[in-house]
Amino acid sequence: MKQKAFTLYETLIVFIVIGIISAILLTAMRPGNIRKEALQKAGKDMYIQIEYATMKVVTANTKNGRLNEIINGANVFSIATASNQSTLADTIFKKHIKGLRSSSLPSSYTNTALSDEAGTIPDNSLKVSSFSGFQAKNDSYFGVKLHGNCTTDETYLYHPVVPSKKTQGNSCGQVFLDVNGPDLPNKLGIDQYIVSLTLDGIR
Repeated sequence: MKQKAFTLYETLIVFIVIGIISAILLTAMRPGNIRKEALQKAGKDMYIQIEYATMKVVTANTKNGRLNEIINGANVFSIATASNQSTLADTIFKKHIKGLRSSSLPSSYTNTALSDEAGTIPDNSLKVSSFSGFQAKNDSYFGVKLHGNCTTDETYLYHPVVPSKKTQGNSCGQVFLDVNGPDLPNKLGIDQYIVSLTLDGIR
């Protein structure tokens, strides 16, 4: 009796079907991870924009290339006062990031303590409400909080490119970034980040 075998064409069809089913199953099994990865990618993309804007300010709008002495027209000012802080914030964000507008703090952020992925609130955690805000077209939320000098040591830092906890010296302040606005998960290292504005730029 002559035995029948699968043809190469039939075998390829079987492998393709198995591949499609596997991809569907994997996607269904890890929707949280896929969303997390998408949010982290958005964080990295927005960080690059903030980094570019900050470096543009440092190279073109500062005296001696230092963030604590910003050139505003013919004047050079320190970031020590509240009015100067708002000028610096406008210079960094609104001038160099397209579509950014000043925004009042979303009510869901009021007095919210920043926590990491595990739900742990870091030592000396900042409140979201302590940041003055900006909003982009995609509803990303930016906040900026500046110190009266550039000698502060940050006790922690969550960075969208290398999310980590560490100490940052010579900090002029922080930038808070939430890539999807007040929507969940609202966790540092996933959709929220804090980066330091230092004397020489952003870290």
